[in-house]
Amino acid sequence: MNVIGVCYILSKKNGCDDILPKLTLGEKLKDLRFAKGYKNTEDLAKVINIPKTTLNDYENDEKNQDVGYANLIILAKFYDVSMDWLLGLSDVDRHLNTAYSDLGLSDSSIDLLKEAKFNIRLLNELIQHEHFADFMADMEIYIDGLATMQIATLNSVAKLAKDEITDEYTPNNKEYFIRTLKAAQIKEDRYFHSVIHEDIDRIADDLRILHSENKKDTQVVSDDTGGLSILIELLQKLKDFNGTPQETKLKLFTLILGTDINKLNKQEKAVIQTLIKKGEMTWKKA
Repeated sequence: MNVIGVCYILSKKNGCDDILPKLTLGEKLKDLRFAKGYKNTEDLAKVINIPKTTLNDYENDEKNQDVGYANLIILAKFYDVSMDWLLGLSDVDRHLNTAYSDLGLSDSSIDLLKEAKFNIRLLNELIQHEHFADFMADMEIYIDGLATMQIATLNSVAKLAKDEITDEYTPNNKEYFIRTLKAAQIKEDRYFHSVIHEDIDRIADDLRILHSENKKDTQVVSDDTGGLSILIELLQKLKDFNGTPQETKLKLFTLILGTDINKLNKQEKAVIQTLIKKGEMTWKKA
């Protein structure tokens, strides 16, 4: 996860909403062009009939203050995004006009989502995960009892066989068969608890790996010694670092995140430095 992602996660606790970077119109148009497969504005101009110089100006935030409305409509339709998103009026790029009723959400669910008291980014990633549909299907089967009758039928067959063995076999021989048939009976709650647990574990593990740029992020420190060894390793990496106190703090923060300080741009460094300052203020008050 990059530093912007970390700031997003901590935003509710650290009050850094105001420093989260927003993509400008020029940045959005440039990203959309690359995503569409056009390496330069010259090739794009031939397709949408907007001059190359005009497209260059649109992608330059110092020159795109007077974007033509007609051209903006063309670009929005071509890239299949909303104009409100392009202009920074909405964070939704394609489904701006989707009605709540189309989503099938209740009023209480909508209120909960609008309050955003939990991590919306994580909710989006959870829903979009390839195994989320499996999780929901298993939940539906269990909660709505869609397999209850089938499981009850299988259990009845196993119980009937057990009863017949109890009546016909001698005590010395029947115990093995009875235990086998008893084990064959399915406890619905226990079975589906296990299945649902596996579903959510698989999704959680994948998302954790996705956000771990450093393999150490996926290791759980089980005791104080483990945590101390990681701290000593970080301090060793700082030993030969020559910089101001502020630069040293920045270096330490990036080491913790598993990020190379040399690859950070000015905006990312500004985000980290703001987080450090806010953290220092919190510690002083504590």
